[in-house]
Amino acid sequence: MTSKIPILNLPIGNTYFTQGDSFAEVVFSFGVTDQIDLMGSEIRLDLFSQNCNKSLSFVSGVNIEILSSKSFKINEIQPEETKYLDAGLHRGDLEITTSSGFKTTYLEVVLNIRKQYTK
Repeated sequence: MTSKIPILNLPIGNTYFTQGDSFAEVVFSFGVTDQIDLMGSEIRLDLFSQNCNKSLSFVSGVNIEILSSKSFKINEIQPEETKYLDAGLHRGDLEITTSSGFKTTYLEVVLNIRKQYTK
């Protein structure tokens, strides 16, 4: 039996994101009983367009900030960084490599980008 990786739709609470808009920060928290320690971990989130081109990349120490042993945040993205993204579905995953080298994909991530008409 295989376990299914949860799907996270970004932005949280919305079904789409418009090119050229700011993207609010997103905070992730693990439960107290979850067996993970994020301190010293590398967290990576890569998203790819429907044409398989990398559209966004988030990495701890650059645009992902580890807040505690159980939480981290993806920093806000400015409009200048989003205005050239292709419209459509972007898919990827969130991967964490702990300080001991244990690597796990925790989430599949989906970002639906809507074309911006007012530029």
